[in-house]
Amino acid sequence: MGTTPEKVVTMYLDEKFKSATVEGELLAKCENLKTLSCASCGLTTLAGFPALANLKDLSLNDNRIADGLEALVGCKALSSLSLANNKLANVDDLKAVAEELTLSVLELEANPLTENEDYHEKVMTMMPTLNVLDGRDEFGNEIEDDDEDDDEDEDDEDDEDEDEDDDEDDEDADEDEDEDESEEEEEEEEEEMGLADLYGDKPLEDDDDDDDAFVEDEDPESEDIDEEESDDDEDEAAAKKPKI
Repeated sequence: MGTTPEKVVTMYLDEKFKSATVEGELLAKCENLKTLSCASCGLTTLAGFPALANLKDLSLNDNRIADGLEALVGCKALSSLSLANNKLANVDDLKAVAEELTLSVLELEANPLTENEDYHEKVMTMMPTLNVLDGRDEFGNEIEDDDEDDDEDEDDEDDEDEDEDDDEDDEDADEDEDEDESEEEEEEEEEEMGLADLYGDKPLEDDDDDDDAFVEDEDPESEDIDEEESDDDEDEAAAKKPKI
């Protein structure tokens, strides 16, 4: 079951039909329509455009519209109107719209009337409620696109996230180095403790004492040999002594 015209709030008819005028009777049934786009449909006039009380955003770019803008005065809620690349030649063609509507955004680029250097100032004067005309404010300053701002904000957030990740990586690396140093210190302490446990509190003996003890043990044997040699000498002397 299809949607009834009364329930339609958004309609895009870009290049969907080719006609010099809008089918007013059909559009009039879409009484709750809020957004309508009829770009590149071959329109030459807005005569017969229906009064859509809830319509807020109307895009009619890339047509050949030269007149009939007074038909839009029945769209009391209209706040954004795009008429870029059409055939509007005079600023005065906008008078009916300026007097009856409270537009905040208007696009007129690529219309013959924009060839006048003061068109921007004139249109802004005609429409006191207008905030943006062809992407510029009342002072002629360009208005940045919200999408570009969002992209820049996302890029900034990504850069901040990358910086935070780098900081976290550096912190992790420092922690790993500290842990490695702590482990090396613990290993050195374990080695030192191992030597202490091996020898206990008893001091190590000096090798020189052992050498001295060995020398002292050798001395008695030397004395015994000397005594034996003396006894032998005495025996020889006695043997040589003449007997009486």
